[in-house]
Amino acid sequence: MSGRPALERLASRALRLGLPAALHPAALAQAVVDEVLARARGGEAPNRVTVRLNPADARQLGPVLPDLEPALAESLDAACRAAGLRPFAPWQFRFVAAAAVPAAEPAVAADFSDPAAPASAAPVRETVRISRLNGLRLRLAGGGILPLTHVPFLLGRAPECDGVIADLAVSRRHAEIRRAPGGGLEICDLGSRNGTFRNGERIAAAPLEPGDRIALGSVELTLEEQP
Repeated sequence: MSGRPALERLASRALRLGLPAALHPAALAQAVVDEVLARARGGEAPNRVTVRLNPADARQLGPVLPDLEPALAESLDAACRAAGLRPFAPWQFRFVAAAAVPAAEPAVAADFSDPAAPASAAPVRETVRISRLNGLRLRLAGGGILPLTHVPFLLGRAPECDGVIADLAVSRRHAEIRRAPGGGLEICDLGSRNGTFRNGERIAAAPLEPGDRIALGSVELTLEEQP
């Protein structure tokens, strides 16, 4: 596949690390290329790639991330040229540890990220540490409960999300609840199509406390403390 020189340079390191087949740089590059090409539209390829990994896999992959990302970019550049596509914007890569992802089964998602839009607080090119939570939940306005068991907690329509919301007004990867830099929680929009709102106000990122109402498109949730 394309990007071969950079991937070949990583092959021996991947072997020494004992990475499973699904985490081999060539396998990840192929999965990323396949997802980006599948999500292309109007002659443009989605530029933001998120790879969600089981936390143990994220730790294993950590040593090769600095070299893996340029290799992925090379692969995507070559694949887009071959397909007659252009990237929507510069490539962005995000590797996220998620307890819901099975071991050795990375989940790849690609979307369009406009660099001119308000940036969320999400660090790019960083493996995120999972923090466990107790006593919190999200209540959907139409009924239903999503236990908020950990952060980061990804909300969206895609099946790999921590909180799956099956509504067409919700983007595949719509928003994420995270630890705020100064402590507590925050809700961050992930470049969603219909926006993220807290207590009626559209936000890029905002603090989140029990009692706050979150709207993802037309879907409303309330953060609650469990009784």
